Amino acid sequence: PDLMKHIKLTLVEAGPGILGSFDKALSDYYLQKLAEKNIDVRLNTAVAGIDERYIEGEQITVAKFKDGSEVNFGCMVWSAGLKSVK
Repeated sequence: PDLMKHIKLTLVEAGPGILGSFDKALSDYYLQKLAEKNIDVRLNTAVAGIDERYIEGEQITVAKFKDGSEVNFGCMVWSAGLKSVK
């Protein structure tokens, strides 16, 4: 609980929505619940690469997205689907 103020979760999805094989109502409900928990959800956002930088001697790992945005992270859990998103 003491670390929660230092943690930010970001869910990145290359496609237009989450839980694509489920009913849209369930997907919308889950997106609402994620928002209530202050989880950043980025739809239609594909990862373009991962970069390491050093700022004032400290290593920073950065996720770079195809839209040009970036997110610094300490731990990334990467899960991929079964087909490519175009």
